[in-house]
Amino acid sequence: MTAERHRLVEQIRMAVRATTRELGFDRLDPQVEPALRTVPRERFVPDTGAMVP
Repeated sequence: MTAERHRLVEQIRMAVRATTRELGFDRLDPQVEPALRTVPRERFVPDTGAMVP
């Protein structure tokens, strides 16, 4: 995992912890983090949003 991807996953973890009350959970599903580490970021963005700056 690149340093940039590691930072992204850590930022997501921190966001989840910071919004625990709103989300109703304090950590990501165990299947989500491996996906965040391996799936290209652009796969998480729908084609319609890919061109939005």
